[in-house]
Amino acid sequence: SIFSQYDKDKSGTIEKKELAKLLEGFGFDANKQFLNTAMKHFDKDNSKTIDFDEFYSWITGNDS
Repeated sequence: SIFSQYDKDKSGTIEKKELAKLLEGFGFDANKQFLNTAMKHFDKDNSKTIDFDEFYSWITGNDS
């Protein structure tokens, strides 16, 4: 899955550095400001990581 592809350390979550690679893979410029904004938006439980449920909500458009 896409999630597993970017969860390089197989921790079950996507950390900020992994999110940067994911965003770059989707064609975004993952500069520091954009990356921080994306983490705040997608990390609903404020764990400093994106778990699969948060990722799934984002990809399916249910991340409001």
